[in-house]
Amino acid sequence: MKKETVVITGATGFIGGFLVEEALKRDMNIFCVVRKSSDLSRISLPGVRFLYFHPEDAIQLDAEMAQFSIEYGCPDYFIHNAGITKSVRTSDFDRVNAQHTARFAAGVAKHFSSLKRFVLMSSLAAQGPGNDQNLKPITISDYPIPNTLYGKSKLTAEKLLKQFTNIPWVILRPTGVYGPREHDYYLYLKSLTRGIEPVMGFKEQHLSFLYVTDLVQAVFLSLTEPVVGETFLLSDGNNYTGTEYGDIAREALNCKAIRVRIPLQVVRLISSLLEYTGRITKNTPTLNNDKFLSIKALNWTVDINETQMRLKYHPQVDLRTGLRLCVEWYRKNKWL
Repeated sequence: MKKETVVITGATGFIGGFLVEEALKRDMNIFCVVRKSSDLSRISLPGVRFLYFHPEDAIQLDAEMAQFSIEYGCPDYFIHNAGITKSVRTSDFDRVNAQHTARFAAGVAKHFSSLKRFVLMSSLAAQGPGNDQNLKPITISDYPIPNTLYGKSKLTAEKLLKQFTNIPWVILRPTGVYGPREHDYYLYLKSLTRGIEPVMGFKEQHLSFLYVTDLVQAVFLSLTEPVVGETFLLSDGNNYTGTEYGDIAREALNCKAIRVRIPLQVVRLISSLLEYTGRITKNTPTLNNDKFLSIKALNWTVDINETQMRLKYHPQVDLRTGLRLCVEWYRKNKWL
């Protein structure tokens, strides 16, 4: 039986590594789109081949995808997972998240005519936060109103992809994704181990989370379920308050921490200072002006009933279990 072929962008990142591992388990032919500067150590595995494509150059990318088609034929699946979540240059969001998506889609439409599925890794940020008055969970039928540059660029990417009517696309909008090797949530856990639980603002945030292996489950369901042309919200199926998040995290770490509430005005000032410093050092800080807009929003809860029904998606890992698994990995690998 002929192996199925998958092309994965963003394969060297946190989520990408897990996608590659799952594709290997499924005995697929795997091609990872990478940069020459990428750290390939995690995915340098038997059965994984690398493609040094250049999405920053539309003409070159078209030629590279044409050459792939000549050498290997049309892949079965294309998972576009590459993107950036933060940058000190605001123009980078549109350039990388939106325009690169459009260029890959153009190449797929032109050269991969028998592709079975194109999965776009978008984000709940493309939907935008829910109502902070009634705190109703976000649904896929809600009109998207992204409140960050990151979210707007992801929504633009979705719209650009939809223009290619001959591509069998599926769009996924996961909430915040965490798991082993993830860095931003790790910083929060590290702060707790030092005895400080930072809380932004004085109003309770309402949140949702997604463990990385549940996201991977959704991606591979998207490849095979009859859901072409649909968009799905993803979470672990539960919603949490910020206080619950802190309590569960401290329980996973088995530590005590003092809850320190930081006024939003102070968070905004710190975000601006860190972003200014980042422009000078050319290092993008985790906390920046765009991230502040996400922190300020009170409602990031999600209703995934439609996803569960249409995609046959059944998350396996709740926050308590997921954070325990994270802590085990971080400690085993000397991060904590």
